[in-house]
Amino acid sequence: MTATARLRRAAREPPLRVVAWQHPEWWLVPIVGAAWLALGAAAVLRATTGSPTSEFATMFVCPIVPRTAAGFEPTAAAAGTLAAPAMVVAMMGPLVLPALHHVGASGLWARRERGPALVLAGFLAGWIPVIWGIDLAVTAAAGTVGAVTAVVATVALAVAWQLSALRLRAVRSCVRTVALPPRGRRADVACLGYGLLLGRSCILSCIALMAVVAAAGHGLVAMAAVAAVQLHERQARGPRPRRLPGLLVVLVVGALAVAQTSA
Repeated sequence: MTATARLRRAAREPPLRVVAWQHPEWWLVPIVGAAWLALGAAAVLRATTGSPTSEFATMFVCPIVPRTAAGFEPTAAAAGTLAAPAMVVAMMGPLVLPALHHVGASGLWARRERGPALVLAGFLAGWIPVIWGIDLAVTAAAGTVGAVTAVVATVALAVAWQLSALRLRAVRSCVRTVALPPRGRRADVACLGYGLLLGRSCILSCIALMAVVAAAGHGLVAMAAVAAVQLHERQARGPRPRRLPGLLVVLVVGALAVAQTSA
């Protein structure tokens, strides 16, 4: 089929189908939107009812809540288990969209959606345990040295990490592309491995910001600010990503968290 024939055929197709052809990663956009809506709905539920049964909202969603040293309860553990995937999809999903587009657009037509889905699976498999580990570490620190000291220490470490050369290299590697096998089980394994590779780079570049969010109680405002900064870093032009927005978010969220925990 010639290029002219393809254009004429595309003009006769429904617009949504054309978008799906051009953007094989389209399905992640509504999933990210649904994750943010779920987090926002839980925040509203917490703010309007204050129900003690809203453990999910209390631990991870409501705007800047204090970090306490009350211990690690089973209900909190269950809330963390459920919240981590939603947070990763909402905050990190937009960051991995270019990689999913690359895999879908450069692969065989039969794997146009399967390949990106496997990359996303590998990406989430790397990030979700890290989110659990960050929250456990912050909780343990708050129980050992106190909530305020834990927040201050987390912010200090985050500032140092934001300025480090290793993090700068990790940000640059977040947009890497790799050659993947065209079909079969080798292609599936390679897509999963590519997702894990992207997840490792993303973890190195974003772990300090996520630690500050955890110290702030996973507030909705803090998550939105950190997600915006991460997306800005990926889209920044030039050899050196701008560090000032990330530092400002770390300091502002940290200050709010200290104010809440010391109140």
